Amino acid sequence: MRRDQVFKVCANQYLTPDIKMKPNTTSDRSLVWTAIDFADEQPKQEMFAIKFKTPEMAVAFKNKFEECQELLKNAPTTTEITATKKQIEGKVEKQSLSDIFKPKVGSWECSQCLISNPADKNKCMACSYQRPGGDASGKDVKMTASASPGFSFGKPSTTNEKSSGLTIGSGTSVPQTGTGFTFGASPQ
Repeated sequence: MRRDQVFKVCANQYLTPDIKMKPNTTSDRSLVWTAIDFADEQPKQEMFAIKFKTPEMAVAFKNKFEECQELLKNAPTTTEITATKKQIEGKVEKQSLSDIFKPKVGSWECSQCLISNPADKNKCMACSYQRPGGDASGKDVKMTASASPGFSFGKPSTTNEKSSGLTIGSGTSVPQTGTGFTFGASPQ
């Protein structure tokens, strides 16, 4: 509640079952009660009075107030609410937004339209762009073992020559000792 004209907060209190509302001795249209008020910075015990236009309105307000107090008597306590909340939280796994929206294992993102596609699809569901690593037939090109040490990605080499080093794309080779990797077309 706020005061007229200045709009200062007043009668800022909890409705508790122990508040006793009584008719005012001077008028049948007003009620009085005592409660802890939080309108100012520090809570303090205050006496309150409210006046209505008719005695019937005062009785209706008092009845509704007491009805709410009865509901509070039957309401669960803070301890019971906390225990129930802990039980619910224990049963439900908490997931962050990044966990909820992260891509599925094995899915791939189209480089053209940035749509996430399922692992079993070789063409983008939105723009039909070919999946990277997939060939024109729609089948995935698998990583294969070859005569050269290391790994080879792309179409397998038809030559039987041994090479060591890193090969990217059209066969530009960076000589190295030991094992190497080949990406794209095989070295000539």
